[in-house]
Amino acid sequence: MTLHVLLDDVTSGSSTGAAVQAQNYRSKEYGIVQVKITNAATVKLQGRTSANLEFEDILDSDLVASGAIRVTLFPLMRATVAGNNGTTRVELFE
Repeated sequence: MTLHVLLDDVTSGSSTGAAVQAQNYRSKEYGIVQVKITNAATVKLQGRTSANLEFEDILDSDLVASGAIRVTLFPLMRATVAGNNGTTRVELFE
Protein backbone atom coordinates (compact mmCIF):
# COMPACT_ATOMS: atom_id res chain seq x y z
CA MET A 1 0.00 0.00 0.00
CA THR A 2 1.02 3.58 -0.60
CA LEU A 3 0.55 6.24 2.08
CA HIS A 4 -0.16 9.89 1.23
CA VAL A 5 -0.49 12.58 3.89
CA LEU A 6 -3.30 14.89 2.77
CA LEU A 7 -3.17 17.16 5.85
CA ASP A 8 -0.16 17.02 8.14
CA ASP A 9 -1.11 17.90 11.74
CA VAL A 10 -2.82 21.22 10.94
CA THR A 11 -3.18 23.05 14.26
CA SER A 12 -5.66 25.90 13.75
CA GLY A 13 -8.16 27.60 11.47
CA SER A 14 -8.69 26.56 7.86
CA SER A 15 -6.24 24.93 5.49
CA THR A 16 -6.10 23.22 2.11
CA GLY A 17 -3.62 20.39 1.73
CA ALA A 18 -1.44 19.98 -1.32
CA ALA A 19 -2.84 17.82 -4.11
CA VAL A 20 -1.39 14.32 -4.23
CA GLN A 21 -1.40 12.02 -7.21
CA ALA A 22 -2.93 8.64 -6.47
CA GLN A 23 -0.49 6.08 -7.84
CA ASN A 24 -2.92 3.17 -8.16
CA TYR A 25 -6.20 4.77 -9.23
CA ARG A 26 -6.22 2.78 -12.48
CA SER A 27 -5.73 -0.61 -10.84
CA LYS A 28 -7.56 0.00 -7.56
CA GLU A 29 -10.98 1.57 -7.45
CA TYR A 30 -10.93 2.39 -3.72
CA GLY A 31 -8.59 3.61 -1.02
CA ILE A 32 -8.87 4.18 2.72
CA VAL A 33 -8.80 7.62 4.31
CA GLN A 34 -8.05 7.88 8.00
CA VAL A 35 -8.75 11.12 9.86
CA LYS A 36 -7.50 12.11 13.30
CA ILE A 37 -9.27 15.13 14.79
CA THR A 38 -8.53 16.43 18.29
CA ASN A 39 -11.13 18.91 19.59
CA ALA A 40 -13.19 19.94 16.56
CA ALA A 41 -12.81 20.34 12.80
CA THR A 42 -14.67 19.82 9.53
CA VAL A 43 -12.76 17.91 6.85
CA LYS A 44 -13.72 17.67 3.16
CA LEU A 45 -12.13 15.21 0.76
CA GLN A 46 -11.79 16.43 -2.81
CA GLY A 47 -10.69 14.94 -6.10
CA ARG A 48 -10.33 15.78 -9.74
CA THR A 49 -9.62 13.76 -12.85
CA SER A 50 -7.16 16.19 -14.46
CA ALA A 51 -5.32 19.42 -13.78
CA ASN A 52 -7.74 21.16 -16.19
CA LEU A 53 -10.74 20.64 -13.88
CA GLU A 54 -11.73 22.01 -10.47
CA PHE A 55 -11.54 19.95 -7.30
CA GLU A 56 -14.93 18.52 -6.31
CA ASP A 57 -16.11 17.10 -2.98
CA ILE A 58 -16.07 13.30 -3.22
CA LEU A 59 -18.14 12.47 -0.11
CA ASP A 60 -21.81 13.21 0.50
CA SER A 61 -21.01 14.57 3.97
CA ASP A 62 -18.10 16.19 5.75
CA LEU A 63 -15.91 14.32 8.21
CA VAL A 64 -16.22 15.74 11.74
CA ALA A 65 -14.75 12.96 13.89
CA SER A 66 -11.74 10.69 13.88
CA GLY A 67 -12.15 7.46 11.94
CA ALA A 68 -11.57 5.71 8.64
CA ILE A 69 -13.66 5.53 5.49
CA ARG A 70 -13.40 3.84 2.09
CA VAL A 71 -13.26 6.34 -0.77
CA THR A 72 -13.17 6.24 -4.55
CA LEU A 73 -9.68 7.05 -5.81
CA PHE A 74 -9.24 10.02 -8.13
CA PRO A 75 -6.04 10.79 -10.05
CA LEU A 76 -5.57 13.94 -7.92
CA MET A 77 -6.82 14.17 -4.35
CA ARG A 78 -6.62 16.62 -1.46
CA ALA A 79 -8.26 17.42 1.86
CA THR A 80 -9.44 20.71 3.33
CA VAL A 81 -10.15 21.55 6.96
CA ALA A 82 -12.26 24.35 8.44
CA GLY A 83 -13.21 25.28 11.98
CA ASN A 84 -10.13 23.55 13.31
CA ASN A 85 -9.38 24.33 16.95
CA GLY A 86 -7.16 21.35 17.70
CA THR A 87 -4.94 19.18 15.52
CA THR A 88 -6.11 17.49 12.32
CA ARG A 89 -4.28 14.86 10.28
CA VAL A 90 -5.62 13.12 7.16
CA GLU A 91 -3.92 10.15 5.47
CA LEU A 92 -4.83 8.26 2.29
CA PHE A 93 -3.87 4.61 1.90
CA GLU A 94 -4.16 3.16 -1.58
